[in-house]
Amino acid sequence: MQTTAASSLPTPNSVESAPTFLECGPILFPSGLFGFPGLRGCRLEPLGAAAGSFLLLRAEEPDGPRFVVAAVAEPGAVFGPAAAAALRAASGIPASALRVLLIVTLSRSVRGTEAFVNLRAPIAVDARTRTARQIVLPDPNLPLRRRLAPEEA
Repeated sequence: MQTTAASSLPTPNSVESAPTFLECGPILFPSGLFGFPGLRGCRLEPLGAAAGSFLLLRAEEPDGPRFVVAAVAEPGAVFGPAAAAALRAASGIPASALRVLLIVTLSRSVRGTEAFVNLRAPIAVDARTRTARQIVLPDPNLPLRRRLAPEEA
């Protein structure tokens, strides 16, 4: 696997306007999301002007889960060419309609709060149908928790 360069991961300024990345609005998960099999309907929302490529993926149910996600402008730069091709093949979505989101998690450590993204299981969204599914990529070298450097988060 190619080493994932820090500069290729989403940063607050890496996508010109994350809200237009997928034109925020409803997204359907026909198979749910890992750990949330009953989650079907979500909304993609902006986090604010300073959030850059980070968005909120919110369940349509009032008390449903919410996730911070990072919009990926160039999947090949983040995952490497082979894994990006595997993602396109597994999703069945044409490259022109494929939008990729990464789930962001926060964890406290001795260094303070740190942000991580899951590179092994990105969310593939079909911009034409607004349907999505989380796909586990076959490359075992892709990390489940890739720490974002402070300038990336």
